[in-house]
Formats: sequence, structure tokens, C-alpha cells
Amino acid sequence: MKTILQQIAEKNRKEEVAERKALKAEINNPATSSDRRNFLTPGLGIELDEENIKAMMQKDAVYFDATPEWNRSGGSYDKLWI
Repeated sequence: MKTILQQIAEKNRKEEVAERKALKAEINNPATSSDRRNFLTPGLGIELDEENIKAMMQKDAVYFDATPEWNRSGGSYDKLWI
């Protein structure tokens, strides 16, 4: 017999799958406007020209430097970054 939490989790998974299918169908639908399609598609909506960016950077700059300060547990306090 399934517990209530297992039932809720299963129901949520089914709903998420249905939502993803509906989203994909809307994105692939030719009647969907390009603005709506761009809104629904994940990402920033831009593509970076990495070679050009790297060529314009200062000599000592690092392209997407590591951010180890975000790796520690419990270290996120958004008010520090406002």
C-alpha cells in the first residue's frame, strides 16, 4: 500500500510530465508566434560569440572564472548581493 507522500509524489511527477509535453507541443506548433516560442524556450535568448568576447577581454581577465564561494553549504544569503 502506498503512503500518502508516495501518492502525492507520483501525482506530481505525472503532472510535470504532462506540463512538459504541453510545453513542447506549444513550442513545436507552427501557429505559435516566434515571440511566444522564444519566451517558452529555456535560455537567455542570446548566443555568445566566445572567440570575439575573449579577443576583446583585458589581458589579465579570465573568461567565466570559477566561483568557489557558492560551493559551500549554507553560504547563500541573497541580501549580501543586493
